[in-house]
Amino acid sequence: MVKVYLKYMYGFLILVFMITGTDILNKMLPQESVTALEFALRAAGNNRVELEKVLRRYHANAADSLKYAAACFLIENMPFYTYPESEQLENYKSYYIWLKETRSRSFEQLADSVRQLFGPIDRMQQKRDILEVDSAYLCHNIDWAFKVWHEQPWGKNVSFETFCEYLLPYRIGDEPLTYWREMYYEKYNSMLNSLRSSDSLDCEDPFVVAEYLRDRLQDNSSFYTSVSPFPFGHIGPHYVQYQVGRCQDLTDFEIYLFRALGIPCATDFLPLRGHTNAGHFWVVTWDKNGEEYTSDFMGKLEKIHKSALYNDDFSPKIYRYTFSVNRELHKQMTAYGEEVYPFWNFPKFIDVTSTYGHSFSKELSIPLERQYHDKRKGRIAYLCASRRDNWVPVD
Repeated sequence: MVKVYLKYMYGFLILVFMITGTDILNKMLPQESVTALEFALRAAGNNRVELEKVLRRYHANAADSLKYAAACFLIENMPFYTYPESEQLENYKSYYIWLKETRSRSFEQLADSVRQLFGPIDRMQQKRDILEVDSAYLCHNIDWAFKVWHEQPWGKNVSFETFCEYLLPYRIGDEPLTYWREMYYEKYNSMLNSLRSSDSLDCEDPFVVAEYLRDRLQDNSSFYTSVSPFPFGHIGPHYVQYQVGRCQDLTDFEIYLFRALGIPCATDFLPLRGHTNAGHFWVVTWDKNGEEYTSDFMGKLEKIHKSALYNDDFSPKIYRYTFSVNRELHKQMTAYGEEVYPFWNFPKFIDVTSTYGHSFSKELSIPLERQYHDKRKGRIAYLCASRRDNWVPVD
């Protein structure tokens, strides 16, 4: 008999023994004899000189010791980020402009019009950050991140660890590399002037600032649709400002906005809900005491433990994106010497299910006679949720 312990699990789930994908990360992570920084610099090839310019700049002055540590953090995790590049891909993003202007309920027709106007997307080139990021771009990002961290009153309640993971990153996912921090800062920072001079509001609390900002956006009416002319990844800081599109697009706007103004935040997500055929994304941020708050579809921030939508019976597992690779999770997965399901090839996330779920533990015993002996492969068991006629691993 196999015994499996489930904690904070909800919904109709099934455990299956399966194995697919390629453990690329196992080949990309440095061996113990090589530091993560040196591994990244070697992976940079000819671009190593650009990254070393950044390290030398911040290492030369003792006052920049934290900036040097921040640069190391970004460079060490840079090998695991890529983004697609295509002229047609950028043309297709015009969809978000037209969707904002028309507010059309005919999503499918608008998406079809984009495809007909620009034609099929040509072959996209996959770019690697470690080969593309130059010293000017990286220094600009670091300097602006430190600027808002130090100048904003609420920065004193943001630790360096939180800063690195949830405020410093120059990108969210696979969007094109863009100088976005200054653009967002110049556009939105003045909205906080009255808060910074207020005698009644706590301007040293990041949550108070996030809530104040959220309530005063010039255009806080978001427009949601899951339809798009192309299966985009992250569309980038320019287009998400239209506040239209998928839950991921609406979430990305808040991430850029908050981080550009010194408010640490992250994207939490469901890889798959237990009662639909899709996942979901939303924003999480913290108050000065470390309590977590969520914002869904550009909505009001509320405490995680009061967020009923994610305490229901349809949230099997909830994760939080990080900029850093979850090396501990990778180590656990590779301990079996097997390839893993692709979701875990590049685990840039942590499990936060217990943060949302009520305290719940249950022992599930699976008798050997109930196991699918002819289907079973390997030693890793996956917890799955259902999608149409398929099972999707979520843990």
